[in-house]
Amino acid sequence: MKRTYLTFLVLALCSGAAIAQLPPGVTYAVASMQFTSGGDNEVALVDAKGSITTVVKLGVGVIHPGSICNAVRNDAFLVFDSGGIHRIDYATLGRSYTTLKGGAGSIRWGCVDENGGVAWVTSTGDLYRADDEAGTNTTLINSGGPGYNTMAWEGSSGVYFVGPYTSSSTVVSRFIARDGTVVRSIPFISSITGADWTPWNGDLLVSRYGSQDWVIRVDQLGAITSLGQGVTAIASTNSVEVAEQPNESFFCTEIGADPKGIYMMIPGGAVQTLSLTNLNLFRPADGCFAQDRAVWGLDTWRVGRTGNLNINFGWPQAGDYYQVALSFSHTPGVSLGNIGELHLTPDPIFYLSVAGVPGLFSNFAGRLSRSGTARASVTVPGISALQGTRMFAGAITYDTTGITQVSNCWGTTIQP
Repeated sequence: MKRTYLTFLVLALCSGAAIAQLPPGVTYAVASMQFTSGGDNEVALVDAKGSITTVVKLGVGVIHPGSICNAVRNDAFLVFDSGGIHRIDYATLGRSYTTLKGGAGSIRWGCVDENGGVAWVTSTGDLYRADDEAGTNTTLINSGGPGYNTMAWEGSSGVYFVGPYTSSSTVVSRFIARDGTVVRSIPFISSITGADWTPWNGDLLVSRYGSQDWVIRVDQLGAITSLGQGVTAIASTNSVEVAEQPNESFFCTEIGADPKGIYMMIPGGAVQTLSLTNLNLFRPADGCFAQDRAVWGLDTWRVGRTGNLNINFGWPQAGDYYQVALSFSHTPGVSLGNIGELHLTPDPIFYLSVAGVPGLFSNFAGRLSRSGTARASVTVPGISALQGTRMFAGAITYDTTGITQVSNCWGTTIQP
């Protein structure tokens, strides 16, 4: 089967325990935000039509749960509040909590880091990262900036984007490297409330509250383009989330005046509104697509060491075959028609990884477990010239009918 599918993939390129599962039909997860402990702090699980299927309470005393994302292993939602992380397990919807450094009421946004950890920013101008969701080996990456309101992982280069919520024209947003170096500063952008990286072209999408220019595109050089001028119904958008499959699109959460909701948009196209049942009651602060982190790194990839990838397509793909691939670039990707796009470029390392060269690639192809999971690994050659190389990974699942799912894009930089 593996040899048959490898032939199919090459031809396609030339031609152009408990099972961790969510309640049926869940498409989005949306976090509420209140600034006081007396607010209605919840996570709503929402289906494709905008109906709330499940509500998960975050508990008494939760303040400012501003951001939500899928966990590294794609088995839980992570909600960052002002002091730490709520982890909501897919299988049980049970909640656990981890206090993070820099909290004490000041954490404003967080995201999953590319090497299996997490990163977060504070209203006091600090950027932190840790090796895992438990906060192990927390490091202060950069401090002394403006009061940050949001952040994102910029996957093309692996740096962090951090932005303030301010009306001061003297304050800038920044791209910050993992060692704390400010790589680039972006001219004044007011009222930043959310950001997300898009593998479709490597840009960032940034949401702005209280602005007719409600979503902007920021490229890797800092050039800004408006994507949402004049859409008065969603002027108080509070977040933006990019869809990696099956086409380039994004959604935003509306936190201001009723009716609140989720707004889908294809860049340059019309806005589509989801009328969310009861969503007016709790101020949606951020949202994410359910279980969309099918491929992600579990550790730092180093010269001469083994790096690991977590594969989790979820129980709907249980028993399907899978194929993982690497590339030195995520654009241009490989179009797979209506199924989506593999955000990898078919370069030499792509074909080597698909072929599964012994001694370098382990479990890059096989069959998913009954929970839709697998684990792949790479032995990075002990060649010093590889240090600093940017590498990307993606995967597909397939059965006798053809390709069934396409993963997200993940990237890492090879370390010494």
